[in-house]
Amino acid sequence: MAPLILIADDEVDLVKTLEYNLQREGFQTQSVP
Repeated sequence: MAPLILIADDEVDLVKTLEYNLQREGFQTQSVP
C-alpha cells in the first residue's frame, strides 16, 4: 500500500502538478480546496 499524502492549497495548478508528480513516484494523493 502506497503512502497517502494530503495536498491542501488554493492554487489549482500547483495542486494538479503536485498530484501528478507524487503519483508518478508511487504515492497516493488526496486534495482538498
